[in-house]
Amino acid sequence: MKGSEWVLEPDAFQGKVDQELTIHFENVGEVAHNLSVGEFPADERPVAEQDEAGTFIVKTDTIQPDETTSVVFTPESTGTFPYWCDVPGHREAGMVGEMTVTE
Repeated sequence: MKGSEWVLEPDAFQGKVDQELTIHFENVGEVAHNLSVGEFPADERPVAEQDEAGTFIVKTDTIQPDETTSVVFTPESTGTFPYWCDVPGHREAGMVGEMTVTE
């Protein structure tokens, strides 16, 4: 996955419940970015509410331009979960996407 001003690519991906996922996050932009994956499906709790509450399944470190980081996690339930950059103002600028978890 790549982050730049003001895009996360891809803006959607899929995983399977109880199967380990590894996300490699590369900052190809010109300012610091990170990636948070929401704890609640998008239809249960909006991204803004999850962001404000600090509720997420997993979150990368905030990295500088030309840096890469990785996170490993295992989704425990099905649904469509939001992900976003939580550097102030970046989510609002469009750095959001959706992870769909199936059985």
